[in-house]
Amino acid sequence: LGEEAKLQCAIQNLGTRTVVWRRASDPNPLTINDVTYVSDSRIKVYHEKYSMEWSLHIKDVTYEDEGVYECQISSKARSIRRLIMLRVSDIEISGSTFVEKGNPLKITCNATGNDYPPEGLDWFKDGLKITPNDRTSINMDVSLSDRTIISTLVMLRADMYDAGTYVCRTSDLQITSVKVNVLNSKYTFQLYTTVYSNAIQ
Repeated sequence: LGEEAKLQCAIQNLGTRTVVWRRASDPNPLTINDVTYVSDSRIKVYHEKYSMEWSLHIKDVTYEDEGVYECQISSKARSIRRLIMLRVSDIEISGSTFVEKGNPLKITCNATGNDYPPEGLDWFKDGLKITPNDRTSINMDVSLSDRTIISTLVMLRADMYDAGTYVCRTSDLQITSVKVNVLNSKYTFQLYTTVYSNAIQ
């Protein structure tokens, strides 16, 4: 939501045929070759000479932009179509990306649905699903009026093996991630002391 969507369509041996982008629900074209046929200035086709890629870019996407788009290659003899689904998500993750060993690790994921909040939300670390235990808790808060679900992941005492990539994924497949670094404060202090001692010799 609010970012730029890029829909890819790769075409080999285009020749004299034309490339048409449109919404599958609308017979009118958005673009033909590199010319835009709608008044929406957010929409543009990007194509480099001799490249196979004809990418439809939509800036500042909104929920109204969500849907199925069609990349069509047309000629007098026939047309070839490729359908691409654009999903617009509103999800963000926040929290400390650097935490000292032994201190709490806390990150929060906030996701908004189209008409209703997402039904659920899961956390993953380095591809493995996180489940609550005596050291790890996951708190969930749902707001029907705001269509949001907020989940907070807390690890009471961060250890070195807690460093890694944390992924937040909703039931409607909105996904975001953050990389968390765990610092060994004792090692860092020793390193700084050594550097400072060497500097004054």
